[in-house]
Amino acid sequence: MFGFFIAFYLTVFTQLLPQPACFHHMKNIFSTLLLLLLQGPIFSQKNQWWGASNYGGSIVAHTEDVENTRGAKPTGLFAFYQWQRLDSNQFKKFNGLPTQQVSFAWHQFGTPVLGKSASVQYHVLPEISFSRHAGIQFDIAGGLAWLSNPHHPIKNPNNNSYSTPIAAYLQVGVQPYVRLGNYVQLFAGAKFQHISNAGVELPNKGINWFTTHVGLQVSTAPYIHKQPFVKQYKNKVFTPYSYKTVTALAALRSNEVDATVKYGIAGVAFLYTKVFKPTHGYTLGSEILVDGSIQNPLLASVLAGHVFIWGKYLFSQQVGIYVHPQTAYDAWYHRWGIEYRVSKSWQVGISLKAHRQVANFPDIRVAYRW
Repeated sequence: MFGFFIAFYLTVFTQLLPQPACFHHMKNIFSTLLLLLLQGPIFSQKNQWWGASNYGGSIVAHTEDVENTRGAKPTGLFAFYQWQRLDSNQFKKFNGLPTQQVSFAWHQFGTPVLGKSASVQYHVLPEISFSRHAGIQFDIAGGLAWLSNPHHPIKNPNNNSYSTPIAAYLQVGVQPYVRLGNYVQLFAGAKFQHISNAGVELPNKGINWFTTHVGLQVSTAPYIHKQPFVKQYKNKVFTPYSYKTVTALAALRSNEVDATVKYGIAGVAFLYTKVFKPTHGYTLGSEILVDGSIQNPLLASVLAGHVFIWGKYLFSQQVGIYVHPQTAYDAWYHRWGIEYRVSKSWQVGISLKAHRQVANFPDIRVAYRW
């Protein structure tokens, strides 16, 4: 029943938006996945929801290169499956019991220069509960987006926001909710959404837009309140610890002189991490890069930051300062990374380096840990 509700919402709402031919297939695939999820087992210690929301907002023209998008009013739809596990392993991984979500979204950017987009993303939604029936969720998401109208020197020369049909999608948001009984939840909120190819191909100023949204989600089983489980699991004692890593990284990027040529980037990083809470640590370290896309390729920097530790997954945020004069970039940068521990001593991952609001390059990395 509820899978059909979401499929119906998706079908009706998207008839109001211009659609490429492939979107009909994507819509059918997503609806089918929802129905398959309904056939899955309902675990006694797990909340599950299916839902949808629609949004409206404004494009942020964050540089002069994208002034031609100022005033655009994007609209869109999210359809999602959401779950919240209540077991002790989940609490150990997140130091809490956050809701998780996978969603499909359709975006109409409100200007022919940017066109349209469809995206798939994974969300983590930690929350503050006021009671069994109300609270606020903080929505953090990442995924991939398909884009309809990339930069082209003849067909679309005015699009400086993106130049590839596939790009990364990122989102942060906040949404208060009210639960109506045990089966229905209403929510509304605000989001900042971003799409970029991380500088893999230029131009790539990215798409930034703020939105507000409203939505509804439903469940096939009565809601189980998480608070008794949280109180039970919080009694365990945590001992702070530290570790060190040496990381090798590699990347490719083009530059502003010739966007058709890809230049190699290689580097090594040394990092000290102090874990002071079960899911939080601070980091200090240094990094040396050889960046073949700039005239003076040797870059050395010092780094400081924070890392979320969720089981075997590590989500890092760092600020770096170059330790010698260079003219290619700003004096500082920020880096965002995701790594996975494949064993006690090794972890692999990806990261994105950026200067202010402009992505520099994404990299792949392998780290040894002790």
